[in-house]
Amino acid sequence: MASINQLPSGLWRVRVTRKGYPFQSQSFRLRADAEGWVRKIEAGHDRAQWQDRASADAITLSALLQDFSREITPHHRGAAVELARIGTLLRDPIARYKLPALSPVVLADWRDRRLATGITGATVNREINLLSAVLAWGIKERMLDLPANPCAAVRRPPQGPGRDRRPTDDDRRKMAEALTDAPRSTQGPKRSGNYRAGTRNPWVLPLMRFAAETGMRRGELCLAQWQHVDLDAGTLHLPADITKTRTARTVPLSPAALDVLRTLDRTEDPRIFPTSPSAVTQAWSDARKRAGVQGLRVHDLRHEAASNLFELGFDTMEVAAVTGHKDLRSLKRYTHIDPAHLARKIADLKAQQRPASAAAPRRGQKRNPVKHPPGQPHPGGWRAGEG
Repeated sequence: MASINQLPSGLWRVRVTRKGYPFQSQSFRLRADAEGWVRKIEAGHDRAQWQDRASADAITLSALLQDFSREITPHHRGAAVELARIGTLLRDPIARYKLPALSPVVLADWRDRRLATGITGATVNREINLLSAVLAWGIKERMLDLPANPCAAVRRPPQGPGRDRRPTDDDRRKMAEALTDAPRSTQGPKRSGNYRAGTRNPWVLPLMRFAAETGMRRGELCLAQWQHVDLDAGTLHLPADITKTRTARTVPLSPAALDVLRTLDRTEDPRIFPTSPSAVTQAWSDARKRAGVQGLRVHDLRHEAASNLFELGFDTMEVAAVTGHKDLRSLKRYTHIDPAHLARKIADLKAQQRPASAAAPRRGQKRNPVKHPPGQPHPGGWRAGEG
């Protein structure tokens, strides 16, 4: 049953009650709008397709983001990164919008403001993907009456070029020094006996060396356990519950990776590297500043491992089996072959194509005396019988 009454303020207040459904109330400036709202609510009741329009009008994007972060994000593999992105959205003025007000125009203005601050197109696209997932969750599981997901109508900015940063020999040397814990001369009475060079976390340096050889993700490195290592076979099995793609895989270990494992001290912790991803990132960032290395990230070691495998002659599917990529387009963005390596490979292939029998013929000797079908060129560039 619905009732429409005009308030002293001039607004038209609507009340809808029906057995089995929650009480709903809404106010409108025009009576025609109030009557239209009643028809929509009652039609949903009649078809058993009711959606809580009143809740959608009352909920802000901030409230929906917070609910999503409590109920859904903890079950995601990249929960820490997703929580950081949600925090960025919560600090933006767009979080104060009511859900029905999130039009494509509003989202486009937010996108342009983000790009104007120097954020890359790839980062903005990830934030749009997160917004789209949050709104889709609200529509499907919260039954919020929104006309459509506005993110679908927003133009995505260009991704931009992928990262091609690979550590040089000088980078490796400087980072190894900065990640090695060692005593340093005191710098004042307050630091006497306490100030040290490098990081106090003894797992970061071997973890980084292991990452550059295996191409494992940061989270996988911090969760891998000794029980899954086979030193004789030279493999490390990663169960599905610790991989980002929820798919188990077995990583082949290079001689350098095996050397790293043999030098590690086992503790009561079953993990190979008993540290957290956030501690690794913080130690790496601090060491990079001390070493004066610009623009080198932890994830670049994964790029380095993939590129090294291709340079060793691995094909695409073999590299994907090692790195765990399901999308080969993503694997392509991880691969940065050294042009100098390609130049050496071309030179080697050219040298292999010059057999000893291809020496210049003596005077009077016909070139390529072997007969070939008429009309077809000889592989050497000369036709049979030509002098």
